Amino acid sequence: MLLGSKIQKNAKLTKRSFGQLKNGQDIDVYTLRNSSGMEISITNFGATVQSIKVPTKDGLLLDVVLGFDTIQEYEAAFAKGSSPYFGAIIGRVAGRIHRGKFTLNSKTYTLDLNHGNHHLHGGKGGFSDAVWTLVSPLDTENPSITLRLLSKEIDCGYPGDVTAEVCYTLHEDKRISIVMHATSTEDTVLNLTQHTYFNLNGHSQTLDEHVLQINADHVLDVDAELIPTGNLVPLNNHPFDFTLPKDCPEAIDNSFILRMDSLPQATLHNKQKGLSLSVQSNQEILHVYIGGQSDMSGKDEQIYHHRSGICFETQGYPDASNHPNFPSIELRKRERYHSETIFTFQS
Repeated sequence: MLLGSKIQKNAKLTKRSFGQLKNGQDIDVYTLRNSSGMEISITNFGATVQSIKVPTKDGLLLDVVLGFDTIQEYEAAFAKGSSPYFGAIIGRVAGRIHRGKFTLNSKTYTLDLNHGNHHLHGGKGGFSDAVWTLVSPLDTENPSITLRLLSKEIDCGYPGDVTAEVCYTLHEDKRISIVMHATSTEDTVLNLTQHTYFNLNGHSQTLDEHVLQINADHVLDVDAELIPTGNLVPLNNHPFDFTLPKDCPEAIDNSFILRMDSLPQATLHNKQKGLSLSVQSNQEILHVYIGGQSDMSGKDEQIYHHRSGICFETQGYPDASNHPNFPSIELRKRERYHSETIFTFQS
């Protein structure tokens, strides 16, 4: 239902089949619920958030994220090379890597090129279209699921076997925490993110009536192909200065350097529904994205376009391996990667 569905207050954690991939692999959807009726549904394909339903003042659940209704649609989007990465975990490295090359320990690695002359979001065999393994579902007061993925050495050109885990937890106060851990058998690079598109007026609507605030003083400078130049641009008098709330832009694909001492670090508010979403993370970069393809069929037979949703990608510095002045995204052998992001809803 486009306007929302009735609130259900029953099991905290349920599982249902999401069908099969072309190779016959079974895909499931796990739904977490809290006592207010809020729900988040996650599939083990790409550890993807398929829906988030938030209670509204009129007593309905409003689905506030973009996605597809079937696993076949997710798989087809990747097969065509035009996936919007709806709700997926991105890895091994989020964002663009210039010319698909980086140097680590004096050795140059060449990655597959899946975005023109560049490597994007982990490449053609990245984390976002892999089948993850369920590790530990917890049907507790704050239900959670943990999913695990083994990325073998030289997947898409990266060194080391990387074991990654993501834990989604739905809290009673309408927080969704996303905690990611990873280790590698060899020195490697790693920069994970979560790629959900939000629309607080419902996934069938536009971003009109949405107000954005970001606590950041600088944005990364990029070239014509959106590759970081290594320079930092002050946001004072910049078109993308969102230190004070203002309407969402028509389009954006930029990395903000967050103020780590200011929480929440970003806020999205919908004036029509009265819903708000706040973002906080231990990651230094918030990449904000509005854009993408027009006329894509999504959930409930809705046609998505470039202003259907906004994506908040918390991560390390993009293309960091090619910019010595950026904080490193290297993950050393036997070290533990840790990323945590919290999305909090208020109505």
